[in-house]
Amino acid sequence: MLKEVIQIIRSKNFLINNIDINIIAQKPKIKKYSNKMLKTISKLCEINTNQINIKGKTTEKLGLIGSGKAIASEVIATVIKYD
Repeated sequence: MLKEVIQIIRSKNFLINNIDINIIAQKPKIKKYSNKMLKTISKLCEINTNQINIKGKTTEKLGLIGSGKAIASEVIATVIKYD
């Protein structure tokens, strides 16, 4: 799905400027995986790893995420138009 979105963005003469990612889990130990995630996302989006920010958050033991039965992610990407 990400590759398809990137193709649409590029077809409209836009580039990804940066990406901010929140991974929401009760035990978000992302340090172990952050470099691999950065490299993979960077390659897919064809941007530098310094344009990507990944953070881990918890729900303070609330809901399905807090009980360890689910995980969520929020992503914000900014794009710029080029000519």
